Amino acid sequence: MSGGYIELEERDRRWQEYRSSLKSGRENHNAEYETAHNLKSRVISVLGFCLS
Repeated sequence: MSGGYIELEERDRRWQEYRSSLKSGRENHNAEYETAHNLKSRVISVLGFCLS
């Protein structure tokens, strides 16, 4: 994993873990993951910018 490269299997595992935590409403306290609240806020701000 030199240079920040993440294997596809590891990326998929992390995505599934993250997605599961979002669906269940759990806050993931792992600093690698964005909280559901922060993700929603970021999406709304991006969409608001795109629509204006």
